[in-house]
Amino acid sequence: MDQIKTGGLIRALRTQKGLTQSALAEAVGVGNKAVSKWERGMSMPDISLLMPLANLYSMSRWYPDLKWVLAIVATSFFLFALMTLAMYPILFKLGYQKGKLWGYYIPAFLVCLVYGAVMGYETMTGGTFLHELLLYASEHVLIVSFGIFGLGAVILTVSVLLSMRIYSRREF
Repeated sequence: MDQIKTGGLIRALRTQKGLTQSALAEAVGVGNKAVSKWERGMSMPDISLLMPLANLYSMSRWYPDLKWVLAIVATSFFLFALMTLAMYPILFKLGYQKGKLWGYYIPAFLVCLVYGAVMGYETMTGGTFLHELLLYASEHVLIVSFGIFGLGAVILTVSVLLSMRIYSRREF
């Protein structure tokens, strides 16, 4: 790792967040002289401080900033609505045994296939697509999240109405 580049990144992120060297030092539990040395490229942060620094600057892939949580929950709801639309009308139309294959296993396989394609694309491009997508969503969190929730609600409503219509025609 290049100490000067790392120090420049630490300084840029600190000033972007509006933190002083003292505030950064207090947040990660070191002295402000240590932060000064990092930023000047004279030393590097200890490896045990990398995760607290990443969390402070919201750069960690594993611990996203709290404003991303709404976007992640909205996306989960949307995926749930899609699976419900795929599963329940087909289960009611074909019955449990046949409907389980066409209404659950095949859509779940397709979701996994799409996920695998996105992860493959992420790997080939250096892992920026999902991060940029989540970053955009976090900058426009209310619009994106409520749009996704709304779309999920519409899909869920269609699924329920379709299921009720098919179920009412079914003979037992």
